[in-house]
Amino acid sequence: MHLLPGFYNYAVVLKQTISVDTIPFSLYANFDKGLVGLFVLVYFFRGQASADYFQVLQKPITVLLIFFLTPCLALGLAMLLGLIQIDVKVPVFWLYFLGINLFFTCVAEEAFFCGFLQQELSKILHGESYLFIVPLIPALLFGIAHIGGGLEYAFIASAAGLGYGIIFHITKRIEWPILCHFVLNSLHFFLFTYPMLG
Repeated sequence: MHLLPGFYNYAVVLKQTISVDTIPFSLYANFDKGLVGLFVLVYFFRGQASADYFQVLQKPITVLLIFFLTPCLALGLAMLLGLIQIDVKVPVFWLYFLGINLFFTCVAEEAFFCGFLQQELSKILHGESYLFIVPLIPALLFGIAHIGGGLEYAFIASAAGLGYGIIFHITKRIEWPILCHFVLNSLHFFLFTYPMLG
């Protein structure tokens, strides 16, 4: 929410229209959000960077399938709901966007929603009967966190969040949902209306 004093989040882009018929877009280097994500990541994954953490990926075909289907589903839903359309572009600030999006958005959000919420839920609700409930709750909260873009946007964020959560549930490795989130956001930025139609 950026409510703590002492942080100055530098505006890289301020109310710029980068696609035709879109709402204005602003890009901030949210150091406060990035720091929170980093602290959550370090705290909840301390001691996990052992030799077995980097063992062979479990269910690689399933993971890769969900990894590629998640962006397709989210962007497809956004097109069906009329939030975006195809718009191939390379804005001048693309490199800033990629860096800020990866470190201050994807890492921070997945550290919190997968690394903290989902991991803690899986300690309480474990077993086959909770296989989809554990990723579903953080996915719904992820959608609610994006409600500022409207109900349809929140619904799409929940669908994407469910994909990230299932990937984390299978792999138990935080880098996979972070990477999937980053791929989705990058595809959206370069290939579709950004952030959404006005």
